[in-house]
Amino acid sequence: MDRPPGRRSAHSVRWLWGEHRVVARGLRLRHLALVGLLAFAALGVLAFASLPYLPLVHGTTAGEVERLATWLEIQPGTRVADLGAGDGTFAIALARRVGSSGHVYATEVDDKRLADIRQAAAKAGRSNVSVLKGAASRTNLPDACCDALFSRVVYHHLTDPAAINADVFRVLRSGARLVIIDFEPRGIMNWIGRPETADRHGGHGTPKETVVREVTAAGFQLMRGPERWRGRLYAVLFRRP
Repeated sequence: MDRPPGRRSAHSVRWLWGEHRVVARGLRLRHLALVGLLAFAALGVLAFASLPYLPLVHGTTAGEVERLATWLEIQPGTRVADLGAGDGTFAIALARRVGSSGHVYATEVDDKRLADIRQAAAKAGRSNVSVLKGAASRTNLPDACCDALFSRVVYHHLTDPAAINADVFRVLRSGARLVIIDFEPRGIMNWIGRPETADRHGGHGTPKETVVREVTAAGFQLMRGPERWRGRLYAVLFRRP
């Protein structure tokens, strides 16, 4: 017996309803996947934004070297120290600027990095670079050896800043300049390789006021800053009386 037009069997209705549920479930899954992807991308953006700086996005190393040289008044014949020199990039760049009549001291506590700096200096043909192993409470630099000294993204690692600042005062000549470059303790860096000092500083980094307070307590005079440097980095300029 034929069904009246416009009427479906119970089986057809159940089949259509099942298909509708499958399609709806698929749409919900795609929606959730899109929301998750957008959330992940947003977290990635926030993570990158909270890094101390991003190469190229926040300027170039060459531009930073130029600015650092200006703050430190680097010129041919200047004797300068890089405290915690990393791979030696900045030490070697400044060695070119001070020339054969000047000198650069690069310090590090890690033996591999010391070897890397020596290799980089030799490759660059810079005989005016001395590489020294530092310590937790002493730079191991000679007395009154320098007209300028800087530390870049190192201060927050210092476990004995009072001793290091006093030692920096010892190695700098009267009128010498000191630049501290670091970053505030916030963002993703709080979860990346937290140093021993993280609890004391409120996270991975150093508050600006802490740098100013501790360095001036060692006898240095504040000349400039804290100022925004590169990305989230800040810089402070001091003078040794």
